[in-house]
Amino acid sequence: MRGEHIAGLLMVSPPVLGFLMFGLIPICISFALSFVRLNSYDISRSQFVGLSNFSFIFEDERFWRSIKNTLLYSLSMPVTLILSLGVAVLLEKIRVFKKLFRVIYFLPYILSGVAVSTMWKWMLDTNYGIVNDILVALGAGRVEWLTSEAYFMLTMILISIWGGMCMNIVFFMSALANVNDELYEAAEIDGAGRFTKFFKITLPLISPTTFYLLITGFIGVLQTFVNFQIMGGDNGGPNEAGLTVVFYLYNMAFRDTISYGMGYASATAWVLGVFIILLTVGNFILSKRWVYSDD
Repeated sequence: MRGEHIAGLLMVSPPVLGFLMFGLIPICISFALSFVRLNSYDISRSQFVGLSNFSFIFEDERFWRSIKNTLLYSLSMPVTLILSLGVAVLLEKIRVFKKLFRVIYFLPYILSGVAVSTMWKWMLDTNYGIVNDILVALGAGRVEWLTSEAYFMLTMILISIWGGMCMNIVFFMSALANVNDELYEAAEIDGAGRFTKFFKITLPLISPTTFYLLITGFIGVLQTFVNFQIMGGDNGGPNEAGLTVVFYLYNMAFRDTISYGMGYASATAWVLGVFIILLTVGNFILSKRWVYSDD
């Protein structure tokens, strides 16, 4: 019996040790750094400043710009969910090449974010991108997708919707397949139409999946960084139109270390973390009103 306990502990130790080394310890260090001034990577040079780092970022106009950009970008999430559900419903009705379509829609999820962002950057290039070449061939003008402040965020939102649909579609198709057909048959006997069955049966029964995708999706878009850095450059696009919160703290930590440093960046990270926690808790509270449960 003792040997089984030891064997069990050895089996679970790798992920536990991994979390301690790459999760819990960094979290504790970042929390400590949020209260110090550190304009280098040498922690021994840190100076305790209390809450002044938090005061600075709340008074920084660029921080609030990053908040606005991040929240604007997060609008892609509900649109992604709606479109993903629509595509999943259509794919469920397709009998031919269903597996092929699943693979096609799932491909963006397994591809490298750097590779996908680079691909879109080439395609949307103002002078040489294939998207503008198609527009010119159709008689329209070239659009400055990534170099115009007016179009940059819209472009990023559209790309986010395209990339976010892939995993959502797979989850929705799985949820739709698990809906009991007998419920639809009973509803048809009672005279329910197509829309009634969808809104009264389908949506409630797949609501746990919708809730899961909503939570994970919002957490993902609020932490977005790679695509904005690659497609917008070090400044986050024209006139910082794509400066997100994570991009903002990255610049303070690694590009403007001497001027700002790890202290300001850690404080920003904790503000973002608390916001995500509050948003998640709020969604869990509201979920009691619309998420179906067997309990």
